[in-house]
Amino acid sequence: MKIFIILLGLILLSSNIYAQESSIQIFSIDTAAGIVKVVVKNTGIELDTVTVYGTCQDSKFSIYENKEVSIQPGQSATVNLPISVGVGTKTSTQCTIYAEGVVYSDSKQFTATGDVPGKECTTGSLVCDTDGNINQCSNDGTWTHHQTCGSGCSYDKEGIPHCDIKKSSKSGLIITTVISLFILVFIVYLLRKKNTKS
Repeated sequence: MKIFIILLGLILLSSNIYAQESSIQIFSIDTAAGIVKVVVKNTGIELDTVTVYGTCQDSKFSIYENKEVSIQPGQSATVNLPISVGVGTKTSTQCTIYAEGVVYSDSKQFTATGDVPGKECTTGSLVCDTDGNINQCSNDGTWTHHQTCGSGCSYDKEGIPHCDIKKSSKSGLIITTVISLFILVFIVYLLRKKNTKS
């Protein structure tokens, strides 16, 4: 009976160790319409927070987001990562998806091809950023800083972003008005003085 209990304990311990060691697994990777769809499963016995991201061997390909998900034991989560391909790219390359948990991680390779669409933006387009500046879409389809706006950014009637002109303060307007009036009165005074002499 003692031997049976010891054997049962060893089996439970080994299965617990196996569950811990294999706690994060990438089950599948699919690409469609500029998205890499990754299914990650937590095969362990505890909740795990997993960061999912990817890299590609060819620099013309870019998986430009990291996503973090919390996965319960025995559950799966689907993570969608945008993938972009440089303009005119007609080749394919090896990319790797990484799923990194708190302790354990997994990685899998897949082949990305040059006809994968999905840029973050259209090359050359402009947009008002949340920080009040103007961003422009680069050749690889990502937003980059274009122009710093001191007073914020807004769109004109055609939808083109532009830097706002700093509005003069009320006190500045009053001073300008007083100086203008003073100059006008002085000119009138000079004209009257000239008219009296003649």
